[in-house]
Amino acid sequence: MREGEAIEAANFSLVCVETPGHAKNHQAFALPQENALFSGDHVMAWSTSVVVPPDGAMRHYMASLAKLLARQDKIYWPGHGGEVKEPQRYVRALIQHRRVREKSILSRLNAGDTTARRSLPISTKASTRR
Repeated sequence: MREGEAIEAANFSLVCVETPGHAKNHQAFALPQENALFSGDHVMAWSTSVVVPPDGAMRHYMASLAKLLARQDKIYWPGHGGEVKEPQRYVRALIQHRRVREKSILSRLNAGDTTARRSLPISTKASTRR
């Protein structure tokens, strides 16, 4: 399926929302009559999504989060874990988390760290502060 294409049934429709990032072909599915989104692995209530190249790309993940933020869904049903009841608030928190992590990693690289082993403990600690 492609963005905007729908599966129609008697009492509901599912509309494709392309959300690359976790995987290049990741899709979520909107249930418009419920203002709901099946977010798959893109947004999960219990953890941030794993984004690993070559199939995943942080640039696409962040763009897809921005795309979801612009939607008016009232609830997300992820592929793993429980529901996300305040999706816009939660997506804003995910975006902020990733920005803090990126800033921390760039700071470590600018400080001279050249390996993940050296910078990971410091950048992880910085991004988990609340």
